[in-house]
Amino acid sequence: MARHLGIGVLILLASCSSLKGVGKLDPDIVFFDDFLDNRNGWLIEDTERTRSDIELGDYVIVKKGRRGISLRSIQCELNQEEDFIIEAIIAKIEGHDDYGYGMTWGTTNTRDTYKFMITGEGRYIYGRMKYSDWHGMDGFETSGFVHPGNATNKLTMRKVGSRLLLFINDHPVYETEFEAFSPNNVGFILEDSMKIEVESLAVRKLHDE
Repeated sequence: MARHLGIGVLILLASCSSLKGVGKLDPDIVFFDDFLDNRNGWLIEDTERTRSDIELGDYVIVKKGRRGISLRSIQCELNQEEDFIIEAIIAKIEGHDDYGYGMTWGTTNTRDTYKFMITGEGRYIYGRMKYSDWHGMDGFETSGFVHPGNATNKLTMRKVGSRLLLFINDHPVYETEFEAFSPNNVGFILEDSMKIEVESLAVRKLHDE
C-alpha cells in the first residue's frame, strides 16, 4: 500500500486564464505559465505553515515544519474527451530527500486528489487519494530518470485515448487506464519541510505525431 501523506493538509485553489500571447503562438495551448508575473492569480501568502510567491520567474512554494503537505491548484478549461498533456518543470531547492513533491490534478479537496510525485532519493509514485482510500501504485518505485537531491525535474502526464502515460524527464515510467477527473484543475504538491520552485506549467492538446 502507498503510504499516507500525513495530517495538517493545506490546499488552496485559484482561478486562471490562459496566457493570451502563448495562445496566439500555439492554438493547442490550453494553459501556460512561466511565472514572469502573477497574471493567473496563484496564491501569494506567508503563514506559519507555508509560503508561496512569484520570484524571478518561478512559483516558489515552501512547506514549513514537519507533518502534512502543501498543495496549490488552479482551474483550466480542459476537454478530457481529447488527448492532452500536462507538463511541469519543478526544482527541489531544499528539504528531506525521502519525501515527495510533484504535480496534482482533479483536486476536489484536501483528501481527494490525483498526484504524480518524485523524491530526492530518486523514487516516484502515482495514484488517487480519495478520503481513506488509495488507488494507484502500491508504493514508491525507484527510477534512474529522476534527477536526485536538490535538482530540477520535468514531470509529464499524457492522456492518449483511454491510456494515461507518465514521464520523468521525457522518459516513460508508468502507464495505466485514464480516469476522468473533476474539477479541471492542475497544480503542485510537496510534503513535509521542503522548498520547491516551479519554472513552468503547460497544458496543451495532443495530436497524432
